[in-house]
Amino acid sequence: MNTTFDPEVFLAQQHTGSLDTRVPPLPEAEYPALIDNVELREVNFRDGGKGLALNVMCLVEGPEVKEACGVPSKRVRYNFLLDLAPDGSLDMSNSKNLRLGRLREAVGQNTERPWSFLDLKGQPVKVRVKHTPDKNDPEVVYDEVASVTALA
Repeated sequence: MNTTFDPEVFLAQQHTGSLDTRVPPLPEAEYPALIDNVELREVNFRDGGKGLALNVMCLVEGPEVKEACGVPSKRVRYNFLLDLAPDGSLDMSNSKNLRLGRLREAVGQNTERPWSFLDLKGQPVKVRVKHTPDKNDPEVVYDEVASVTALA
């Protein structure tokens, strides 16, 4: 049987029941996770300068997620600014990019070999989840990664 989707019919369909407006947060704790995406985004500073932030998305799965949140998995974000050298490259000097160094250490990639941010994808880590309240509605909290360590 071949059926064609008709958006006008879908728009006119009536539905019964209410929808959830938010997913409950994960309890603040440590969880095994898998880095499932990495993105760079440009940030504008108040002083007019620009920088780069790294967004690392980690997938947390398991029975504790289902029990606490009612969903089989949740993505939690690990965000931080990158230190850049004057030429715009990643600053590899002492005491710079410490969070990135800890992340690379957690996945066994903090070595002298050539490395790219994309090497983080698919790597297992342990994440410590914290709650950050929404600036406009403190009753809404977001799951964020406070720190990462190696998965033992």
